Amino acid sequence: MARIAQRKGMEKGIGKGQARLLKLLIQQRFGPLPEAVDARLRTAAPEQLDAWALQVLDAACLEEVFGLSENH
Repeated sequence: MARIAQRKGMEKGIGKGQARLLKLLIQQRFGPLPEAVDARLRTAAPEQLDAWALQVLDAACLEEVFGLSENH
């Protein structure tokens, strides 16, 4: 039980770190984040954060990072 809890805690910490780094990269490239984007970063799965991180490299605007359905 303790190992499972420890692993889940580590995964949660890694996810928070991923979200924080992606937030910094996006802010550096596009400026301050709208609250809706910040909320998406905080609640996203690690796989989604990875996909967005790759899109930051080539995106011309914030909407391109998150796809066409950015309005939610």
